[in-house]
Amino acid sequence: MNLLDVLRSAPSFTERLAAAKAAMPDVRWYPYNTIMLVPNMLALIGDLVIPANAVLDVGAADGDLTFLFSEAGASVHALEHEATNFNDGEGLRRLNDKFGAKVTLSFGDLDFGFSLPRQYDLCLALGLAYHLRNIPLLYITLAQHCQFMITNTRVLDITPAGTDIASQPLAYFIERRELGNDPTNFWLVSPAGYRRILKRCGWKVLREHNAGEAIGTVEADKRMWAVCERVPNHADLKLHHDF
Repeated sequence: MNLLDVLRSAPSFTERLAAAKAAMPDVRWYPYNTIMLVPNMLALIGDLVIPANAVLDVGAADGDLTFLFSEAGASVHALEHEATNFNDGEGLRRLNDKFGAKVTLSFGDLDFGFSLPRQYDLCLALGLAYHLRNIPLLYITLAQHCQFMITNTRVLDITPAGTDIASQPLAYFIERRELGNDPTNFWLVSPAGYRRILKRCGWKVLREHNAGEAIGTVEADKRMWAVCERVPNHADLKLHHDF
């Protein structure tokens, strides 16, 4: 199974997903429909051939993408954090039961380290980095367990002081409620900074693109997407060698 085939199955699965959620009106569903990220993923990967037999979905929310892959035949592991999940993980659990409990679910805080039980062809790490205290910990751990990765984060081109940092590997540390009145937001990295993080954490960026606003600011939401392949010596990431 390859990634492109799974993503192309999204239109038919979307109807099943909507029906499953509608049948559970007692669940406080996450208000952002993550299945709508599929067009961005299709634009990003183009004609790349990426295996998708074993998939890890980190920060799965209600599992829209988790169950897209699972229903297409992939073996899927979904990782979420109950304390910051919109419904404390109930939506993810309930949908897993609805679709036959085929997905492995685990819960934990990415900022304080996490373990993974096996190797995966592909991981999805979408919309996570700017919420984390420790961004490199996430990407280093994923590189030790996943061959390919699709990831994105919100990026900053112009700081609140008006400084253009787009081409510099820098980050802006967000005040608690400065961004969207949401205290879970921690870092806005520049596009160059995001590339540097991925490289230093054991990833080679194969392709990238931007979505949302043309110029990222604290007010304007610009997302940088990347499809990556881990470096050959990924097992040595703890040794601080060149990558």
